[in-house]
Amino acid sequence: MRIITAHFILYFTEQSISTQFYENVLSMKPTLNVPVMTEYRLNSGAILGLMPIAGLGMFLFLRRKLLT
Repeated sequence: MRIITAHFILYFTEQSISTQFYENVLSMKPTLNVPVMTEYRLNSGAILGLMPIAGLGMFLFLRRKLLT
């Protein structure tokens, strides 16, 4: 079995502050930056995602609706 891309999602209360922090730490701009998600494509091929904790409830609700 081969893993193509690994996704790591971190949840925060303040997405904009977290985005700025990781932009400075990683020395790169996000590849995606929308109100509900920020993503960084790392050199290893992994994707680091930042999501506001407030968006987690909606994400889980939509996922449940799709699976039922």
